[in-house]
Amino acid sequence: LHKEYRRQRQMCIRDRLMHLAAAAGMKCEYCIVAHTAMAKKAGATDEQVKTAIMAAGVAAINSTILYGNQYDLNALKKMFSQ
Repeated sequence: LHKEYRRQRQMCIRDRLMHLAAAAGMKCEYCIVAHTAMAKKAGATDEQVKTAIMAAGVAAINSTILYGNQYDLNALKKMFSQ
């Protein structure tokens, strides 16, 4: 029973952190405040919160670089299908 509780708690933390990353990516200050609080209430550490926000930033910078350089989408799809 204890193992199942820990697994469900970790899933809840993970879900809250994903919501936080999406909020950071959308740059919604209201959502960031709410999802940070909910993630911490679920048991997320400061390091996990920072990592989730960093993941949103990494996705955004990579997207900006590819988009700004007009990287061929089909070439990217081909690269990742291997």
